[in-house]
Amino acid sequence: MPIMVKSNLCWLHTLDKSDCLFDSGGYFIVKGAEKTFVAQEHRCLTRLWVTDKPTWTVQYMHETKRKRVFLKLEASKTEGLIGGKVININFLYVTMPVWIMFFALGVASDKEAFEMIDLGSCDTSLTNIILATIREADEKCDGFRRGDTARTYVNDQMKNTKFPPDGSFDDYVAKYLFPGIVGHREKAMFLAYIVKCLLLSYIGKRKCDNKDDFRNKRMLLVSELLSKELWSHIKHAERVMTKAMQRDLYGDRDLQFLERYLDSSIITNGLVRAFSTGAWCHPYVTTERCSGIVTNLRRTNPLQMISDMRKTRQQTAYAGKAGDSRYPNPSYWGRLCFMSTPDGENCGLVKNLSVTAIVSLKIREPVLDKLVSCGMEKLDGICLASLGKMDRIFLNGDWVGVCPNSNSFIARFRSMRRAKLIHPQVESNGTSTRGRSEYFLMQGEF
Repeated sequence: MPIMVKSNLCWLHTLDKSDCLFDSGGYFIVKGAEKTFVAQEHRCLTRLWVTDKPTWTVQYMHETKRKRVFLKLEASKTEGLIGGKVININFLYVTMPVWIMFFALGVASDKEAFEMIDLGSCDTSLTNIILATIREADEKCDGFRRGDTARTYVNDQMKNTKFPPDGSFDDYVAKYLFPGIVGHREKAMFLAYIVKCLLLSYIGKRKCDNKDDFRNKRMLLVSELLSKELWSHIKHAERVMTKAMQRDLYGDRDLQFLERYLDSSIITNGLVRAFSTGAWCHPYVTTERCSGIVTNLRRTNPLQMISDMRKTRQQTAYAGKAGDSRYPNPSYWGRLCFMSTPDGENCGLVKNLSVTAIVSLKIREPVLDKLVSCGMEKLDGICLASLGKMDRIFLNGDWVGVCPNSNSFIARFRSMRRAKLIHPQVESNGTSTRGRSEYFLMQGEF
């Protein structure tokens, strides 16, 4: 039965006016001109990326470069190894066999590390790669299985780099190696899962990730774009204030009040200049500026106005190769309009969100305890022997637990979400064939 909005039968009748859940903002008036933000597409940084060019690599991405981890399948430099390829880990700009990192994280034996990888009845080629990696580790660090030899070797390699990390081994491992996972055993299990993804991709049982697929992308909305620009101007004002204070200190003069040194016009003029010229901070490179983030809002007709407020843009270098990113793919369905794109150099790079597309906002409520109530077991209490019979659960790209049956787990999760016990924008994506269930709780998810 159709019900008129705000009528006595409508549930909006008893509610007061408040902010709309689906309105992410992005509308400003600067110098009499209406400005709107263009959502920026970027690669998801909270998931594993498997690539086969130029070599087989699994990337654990992060906004901070020092927190990125790379696992590569490379040719062995030691003569006489079976298989010819070894698995190396690149962590804090140090490359070493991954087997040494396993023992540095507290793995007791080769059998325990192999059970963590959980390959089951793997083929001979994978067994040869693992044996070659173990032999490579023996050549690099003799006796790494005894005591703290592996930890000492890793610590010495880290301290000999150009920019060594501060603190002890436990300090920089907790800070830089999978910072979303707590505990050395849990980090070793996640590292073993990355090794498994690399090996399965190598034999063709796992597909490489497509960077143009919108399931692997996230959107930078007005809050993140404005915060990056505002933070850059605040740092500029801080540098100017520091120089002004140093002039008084070097001249043996007394320091004045803080308002005497802080020039607030730097922040104000910087934001106005960014809105007027359209040159904003680059999402990744702090020293570069990029255009196409802010545009004028056109009001020729309502359709054009809505189109301007729901634009997306993929940043590509002027002389760079866009590749297949200009062409539509099946992941556009329900997310982007297949036809709405400009002509010229921005063809296929500037697009419009579809009517059914919803971009999630930043959610601060904790969800880990609610996953436990749905039947999840945390990593600190599971047995490695039963790991192959469990389904893995990931939260924002980090492995947080397992469950015996993913179908019942997803059913409980969705029932709690329908009952509004879990935020409605928390997406659940479970696949029992690959033995894992992924749950995303982040900003910019479609």
